[in-house]
Amino acid sequence: MVMSFGGSVYAEDFADWEVASQAGESSSESNVYNGVWYSWGWNDDGGVLLKTAEPADPSSGYPAEVTIPAVRMIDGKEVPVTGLGDVLFSTAKRATIKKVTMPDTVTVIGSGAFEGCTNLESITLSKKLKEIQAKAFYGCTSLKSIVLPDSMQKIGMSAFEGCSSLSNVILGNGLSYIDVWAFNSCSSLKSITIPRNVTTIGGMHKIFSNSMHVTVYGYTGSAAEKKFASDSNVTFVALDKKSNSASGQNTGVSIKASDKTMTASASKKQTWTIGAKASNGAKLTYTSSNSKVKVSSAGKVTVPKKFAGKVKITIKTGKVSKTVTLTVKKAANPMKIVKKNQKVKASAVKKKAKTFRIKVTKAQGKVSYKSSNSKYVKVSGKGKVTVKKGCPKGTYKITVTAKGKGIYNKKSKTLTVRVK
Repeated sequence: MVMSFGGSVYAEDFADWEVASQAGESSSESNVYNGVWYSWGWNDDGGVLLKTAEPADPSSGYPAEVTIPAVRMIDGKEVPVTGLGDVLFSTAKRATIKKVTMPDTVTVIGSGAFEGCTNLESITLSKKLKEIQAKAFYGCTSLKSIVLPDSMQKIGMSAFEGCSSLSNVILGNGLSYIDVWAFNSCSSLKSITIPRNVTTIGGMHKIFSNSMHVTVYGYTGSAAEKKFASDSNVTFVALDKKSNSASGQNTGVSIKASDKTMTASASKKQTWTIGAKASNGAKLTYTSSNSKVKVSSAGKVTVPKKFAGKVKITIKTGKVSKTVTLTVKKAANPMKIVKKNQKVKASAVKKKAKTFRIKVTKAQGKVSYKSSNSKYVKVSGKGKVTVKKGCPKGTYKITVTAKGKGIYNKKSKTLTVRVK
């Protein structure tokens, strides 16, 4: 029986028959998942440790988007993948990887796990990640942003060294240890916020290279202040220092975000990513004023179908806050008039009245009718129009109005009755 990540795997699930055969011979030690062949062992915590990762199809290399498996089926039980081994993606083909998604089971990333993945642009880390070991992302020159969860405790030596495109780093509040040269030669990194809980920053050595000029935001009396307050290459800004303004906002910190307007939808939910940024790169939190409109920790707003109105989204970092307004406008009323403009000969109503009915479809809300001259052209509440006997020549107008309801606006349309 072939063991699998997250369920049964059959021969046709493998990249080719040769790989399937290899896995079948040693199914307890290797397997293929989404185009990547893994060997595995046991992690210190009793979970699965992925030891090596090779392209399932060596001729084409790794897939551009790599999804790390969350579990492995062993003896009929799902065992979580908790560790990524040292130099996990170590072959020359690693340059094909552009995006990595990690399951929330992973707690540690081994030394050099993604070293040299020069085209890696983004990675979604596990929400339970505790440690990134030495050189885990060394030389990932295309990586632009990294968000570390609050579960993170330690960043290893040179973990992000040489990530020359890295411009946005958010450190989780649980972080306590940043090892030497962690962000060495990250030439695009201009600012970083170091949480209060961090107690060790590079020991006697630096975490930034001398050529970098970085603004570090931290807290009075913290390890960050002690480390950087007198560093000529680093500008330290205390987040807990009060400003002289009436608002009492943190010195030098601002949040950039804009309001948004959209139109309500009757058939599907809508989303909007706020795209807010703190001037110091700090982690932001979001709160919606309306429980029906949800906002994620990443600032993605979800508006349910059939919703219209205004919602206030409050964005915070520390004691700084900003409120943006999402306006969901009512949709256009879909009312249509089937019976449109009418022409009536004066001779036809000389001796008797003439009638017709206005047909209205798709109206939202109560429909009402009004004649511009009810003395000669009368309309009932149900849309029956009567051109009275002896009506003189001229143009008469009937206004049809759908009041609107729910997410739909009021709408009026006019048809003409021309007596010639």
